[in-house]
Amino acid sequence: MLPMIGFIIIIVWLTLTGCAILPQASESILPTDAPAPLPATLTPTSTPISTNTATPTPVQPTSASSTTPLIPVTGQTATTQPTAEPAISGKISFWAELEDTDQWAIYAYDLAADSEERLTQTIQTFDGFLEPDNQWTKFVGYEYVWSPNGKLLAVDVLETERNVIDVYDITAQGEEPAPYLVLPGREPSFHPETYRIAYIDSGINTLITDGTVPRKLSYKNCDQLLYSPTEDYILCEANFINDGDFYFFAVFEDKFIRVSYINSDHLIFPKWSPNGRYLSFFNIQFLEKKLTLIDITKSDFPQINLFEIYEINQKDARDFAWHPNNQLIALIEERDTAGEFGITVFDLISGKIIFQSKTGDFKSLNWSPDGRFLAYHLANNGSSDSLVILDAEYDYQIISRIKFEGSIWYPTWIPAQTSP
Repeated sequence: MLPMIGFIIIIVWLTLTGCAILPQASESILPTDAPAPLPATLTPTSTPISTNTATPTPVQPTSASSTTPLIPVTGQTATTQPTAEPAISGKISFWAELEDTDQWAIYAYDLAADSEERLTQTIQTFDGFLEPDNQWTKFVGYEYVWSPNGKLLAVDVLETERNVIDVYDITAQGEEPAPYLVLPGREPSFHPETYRIAYIDSGINTLITDGTVPRKLSYKNCDQLLYSPTEDYILCEANFINDGDFYFFAVFEDKFIRVSYINSDHLIFPKWSPNGRYLSFFNIQFLEKKLTLIDITKSDFPQINLFEIYEINQKDARDFAWHPNNQLIALIEERDTAGEFGITVFDLISGKIIFQSKTGDFKSLNWSPDGRFLAYHLANNGSSDSLVILDAEYDYQIISRIKFEGSIWYPTWIPAQTSP
């Protein structure tokens, strides 16, 4: 009895003196999977995340040929969420016919401000001004390209006996647009970093865009010229009529690599995918235009004929354009009735056709840099033309239709001006 009374007295004494009985070191007061608490100075401050995100209207495919990925496209970009109300923005350029017959100039149209501005001097056109669908003969002038930074404009102009390239600095101030650089040649193409321009004049030439340090890269025959959008090399289309041989080769200084082995009557409209992986073009065989891709990232340069995968009319296609996400291609194709054309947008990943327009006299088309808008040139029986803008995030609805008194050609979105 006495030992028990002594034990109780000890407990009472410990309690009165403020002492506590601690658990064993091997026991934990936290769950075994809980993280150790952070010091107060390192505890992150939570930021509320908005749940009010707009959801784009789903686009229902009109037809499909496959549900499995067809082409391993890389470098895709996330689709921008639409604004609460459809709104048009951006600047687009085009050739526009003036009141005087055969007098043309390139204009910029600010879609948000609904205003236009003349960018180039007036030129007199010749027989070389060809319609985009008249591709049995070669382009001989009047093509134009923007530098990637949106500040320089190079225009291939056909003069009486030769081609010249007028290079404009769009940022320069002046009442009358005038080129700051004139080159003897054709097929201008800007380096992806803008500082160098390549062109054809008795071979392949390049120079710094301020007009200095010209370089002759090759005397090899070349018909069409394209800088890779991601690499420091130039792709050229060779045309040896005597041998009936058409192919593309890559050139960097004195090195040449043939990148296509194709049976063709002609190769036209070469275009890069935005990520630089695929070279695309119309391969003309037996009076049909076959839209073909070449994967230049693989040593054997495999070729993909898209018309063997999709149910698309290949007899008289007019133009095509890559979406900036490297996944969609828009195409002007002839429909079931001869002479009637429509726009078809198909997905290289899902294998589905996601949009088909009504028929019309479509000439050329171009995606906006952010991939939201698709612009096309709609002819109107030779009287007046229209520039039409579709909103891809709202079921390809027409969001803007701009009518002109005369003809327009080659609508091209202007890149946003960046440095350098």
